[in-house]
Amino acid sequence: MNEKENINKENKMEENEIKLTITRDNNISIKDLSLALTSFDSLLKDYLTKNSGSADVQLNLKGVEKGSDIFFMEVVVAASLIPIGSYIDSVNGLFEFIRNLKDIFKKPVEEIKEDKFLTKTNVEKINNIIEVVENNQGASFQFNTNCQVININPTNIKQFKEAITLIGKIKEYDKEEKIFYENVLIQMQTVKDSKKVVKDAAYCYEIVPHQAIPTEISDVEAKREILNDPFNNYFLVDLYVNRMDGKVKLYRVVKLHNIVPKDSNE
Repeated sequence: MNEKENINKENKMEENEIKLTITRDNNISIKDLSLALTSFDSLLKDYLTKNSGSADVQLNLKGVEKGSDIFFMEVVVAASLIPIGSYIDSVNGLFEFIRNLKDIFKKPVEEIKEDKFLTKTNVEKINNIIEVVENNQGASFQFNTNCQVININPTNIKQFKEAITLIGKIKEYDKEEKIFYENVLIQMQTVKDSKKVVKDAAYCYEIVPHQAIPTEISDVEAKREILNDPFNNYFLVDLYVNRMDGKVKLYRVVKLHNIVPKDSNE
């Protein structure tokens, strides 16, 4: 019987139920266990958001089997947002994704590079779960849904760790990327203490909608004109975008082309 088939058949679980069975020789740190569980909860939310379109997801503790280390959890999604079948498929998809991670070396490098779920943050969360088993001799985790299972145990822990190392090398998480944009509008959101190197934050809806990004104005004349009246105008600028792990970390304004007054009703 393979991993996918090795599912608890004695007690049929509900569709939205997840069972965690912990095997251990010694006590496990509450801090390590809670980090593993919150990491799994966060992975589940992120995966369902990307695949089912709902961020309104909760993983609740449903019960603990008496006299054991078996936890029953319930996935709760706002019923009006997505059909139950869609999010159950996504839960099972996450299980398959994590289970197959240890065999990721079989995938083409370009496929790994383009995988949007393999962010540095998500890989760190998976590692948080794996490390509980790695750091506690004789420990193992088994996560079950009705039709999927993830086993993390001493026999496969090395494969998981090697997979995480490989992903880091391929994705180059700590490599900073700089992209140049010409003639984009920015809107200043905050102007902070002038003693700080990066002291401002701005919106640029063309690049990151609805999120203010730390902003450095490196051109002296542009800085003077922008900070003279930062909140009543839009500014047409050239800027560099610094990205790391696919996320925008900084705008660096290098040229100011024009100042566009805001509408008096804004």
